Amino acid sequence: MSTTLLATAALISQLCYDPQQDIGDHFWLKRAQIFEKQLTVAVNNKTAICLPLRTEQQRKEAQYLANVDATKQTIIVK
Repeated sequence: MSTTLLATAALISQLCYDPQQDIGDHFWLKRAQIFEKQLTVAVNNKTAICLPLRTEQQRKEAQYLANVDATKQTIIVK
């Protein structure tokens, strides 16, 4: 793994859902695979959550979901 990739992975540590920013589109939720269950529960309960990103697959999906979020504020990678 390159140094750049390691540095990027260290910076991206969690995927967060903010129900206050949710406009109900859920396009991003339909594309979730790894985080589908946890995000569906959070959306249905209108509960804010942050999920740890431990693998490269999780990081890639998290970034994809954040990119397709219409508000760019409902799903955030921190």
